[in-house]
Amino acid sequence: TLSAARRTSPLQGLTASYREQDTLAVTPTWRISDKTSAYLNLRYEESTDKGILIPLPSGPRRDTTTTAALGLGWSATPELTFNASIERQERASTIILNEYDATIARINATFAF
Repeated sequence: TLSAARRTSPLQGLTASYREQDTLAVTPTWRISDKTSAYLNLRYEESTDKGILIPLPSGPRRDTTTTAALGLGWSATPELTFNASIERQERASTIILNEYDATIARINATFAF
């Protein structure tokens, strides 16, 4: 799956009144068997504060976030599924305190009745 989006959201801060976020994502999925699947998720996001209320010396806040995730899913029964994934995120920002990098591991079991 390939997707692109632009989202506008309000802010409740002193420096800007809203933020624009552009996203480009690629998510291929591989159905290994009737019960097993794998996916890769690559995402690139750029966000910019708009509607400047109080200008910052560095200019409006701009963030760039990249995400890469790899996951596996297994359906033990139609009611019971297990998922595991590993994800890496990195964000660069014009405001240094808003930068981060993270590695996230998830294990999930779902029972539907």
